Amino acid sequence: LATNRQRQVLMAMDKGLLSPNKVARIPLVLLRSRSGFEANFSPIEMVRQGKLAQEIDPANVRTLGIKPPLVHGYTGAGGAALQMPDAPAIREAIRQLLDAPRT
Repeated sequence: LATNRQRQVLMAMDKGLLSPNKVARIPLVLLRSRSGFEANFSPIEMVRQGKLAQEIDPANVRTLGIKPPLVHGYTGAGGAALQMPDAPAIREAIRQLLDAPRT
């Protein structure tokens, strides 16, 4: 569920923020929203990635949700609800995604 929401946020950013006249606003948006997510990129690196993303044809973007049956729920220590990945199934799903013909 969180993964779907993150994907929706990124797609909305792609449609709105990455238009040429709004790219300059990205650092401000990132600084204001920094407490809402964690990333391995600095704000400057995110801007660079955003500029690169403008060159990608959306028709060539593919996504893969890692959810059942690629993961299996189980209860961990203290009753925590956890997901155990099915690594061979995930590798196969990625292989199929990458091997699929482009539209």
